[in-house]
Amino acid sequence: MRTIIVRSLWLMTLLSPFSLQAGTLTASGTSLRRHGLDPNASSGSVWRWTRPHGTDTVRWFSGLNDCDLVTIQRENMGTEFKFTVTETVPPGGAPRIEGRGNFAGFSDELFSPHPRGSRVRTGGSGNSWTTDGLTCGTVYRMRLSVSVEGTLGTVVRARWVGEAAADDPFHITVEDLMDMPEQMDLMVLVSLEEGNVSENGHINFHAYLEDYSGQINLLNWSMSSTNTQVSNDDGQSYSISYFQAPTDEQLNDESFDFRSNPVSAEEIKAMSFPINLAIEITGVPKPTVAMDGDGTVLELHYDLEADDHAEASDQPDKED
Repeated sequence: MRTIIVRSLWLMTLLSPFSLQAGTLTASGTSLRRHGLDPNASSGSVWRWTRPHGTDTVRWFSGLNDCDLVTIQRENMGTEFKFTVTETVPPGGAPRIEGRGNFAGFSDELFSPHPRGSRVRTGGSGNSWTTDGLTCGTVYRMRLSVSVEGTLGTVVRARWVGEAAADDPFHITVEDLMDMPEQMDLMVLVSLEEGNVSENGHINFHAYLEDYSGQINLLNWSMSSTNTQVSNDDGQSYSISYFQAPTDEQLNDESFDFRSNPVSAEEIKAMSFPINLAIEITGVPKPTVAMDGDGTVLELHYDLEADDHAEASDQPDKED
């Protein structure tokens, strides 16, 4: 039996009526926006948080799956809202945002119709909740998990292939960016908390920004049984840097400098779980073209993927 489990934990922290999200494989992601300059701050700038929106969802996928040569193409297994957001509020008030408890997720199983006896199972699960009482405000948390598991049949030419994925976009609207400069700076918090692979398996975490003109790869992290790879789109007109992610206590400290502990892509490759990162991208052109009807001009995506496979020899085992 081969198993891959990848979890994603989103930590979304509201520091003001303008809260933003933190997201974390067990992965979480957050987005901070730099807002103005503060000569009294040790970092020389102030980070302002955006808030979750009612349009933020998680999308589940299963496939391409194969079981003894019976193939099922990639399927959308459903879309769920991450939080319950009540947008209608009194003038000057903040929207009400609540966790949704356990997500429905998905479970998909493919059995061999042949006597070879293989089977493959894919799944996704998660939940969201809130934590109150912190000096920085309410903390909104979400956990996601995707998994692949297979059993190889006991006869010749048995095989199985499985893939599972979750896409976790966070919407940023025209209103969110109304007072931002034409060249923006963003901070994303990511925690790859847990993952395991078999000899043939792979797990991947991809954080990227997308607007009407295209995508910016912030972090593409992948691991197999033999190596780990890290890439991004640094070197364009903008700059991407990695730092150790702040703790909850440091998030509560307005004087904390997010850039105090830089790390390189090579260092990230050598890290073991949990991998807690702050990703800064500077010089991003402020998007103005709407991507859909709700005013979204920018999306921050966290994609999780797991795949594995096994295949028997095409020759029977020799008896002693």
